[in-house]
Amino acid sequence: MNKDNIFFRFEEIDNTVQNYSESNLSLLEKYINQKELKDYIFTKALIKSKDFFNWFVPLCKKNNFKPENNPHPYELSGREGYKIPYWPEIIFLEKIAVENIKEGDKEIEEAIFEIINGIMSYKNKDNKRIDNSRTDLS
Repeated sequence: MNKDNIFFRFEEIDNTVQNYSESNLSLLEKYINQKELKDYIFTKALIKSKDFFNWFVPLCKKNNFKPENNPHPYELSGREGYKIPYWPEIIFLEKIAVENIKEGDKEIEEAIFEIINGIMSYKNKDNKRIDNSRTDLS
């Protein structure tokens, strides 16, 4: 994706997230599947949207906060140490949680607790948690 194209996509995403609708959700889903756009959507566009609350539950229903999506730490090649990647969806989840303290929406509160419980109790096929301290701290 060239530089001009990505800035055009960022602008399109910013416009799309201003108003939740089924058609806007379909458009956003196409972009969520692209890493560089997914990061932007969850860490910049959605948290600045005036309609961010209306996006949360539909994004949950589309499995964007599934615990198995939490990124694994990985060893850095050629150097000592590990990289602990952040999970872009958690940035948006934090925004929703903070704002919902003021709003007190029970459906959103239950969805947040379900996501947190899923992350903390998730075990892969080898019966191991995803040990991402950044996600756990959030």
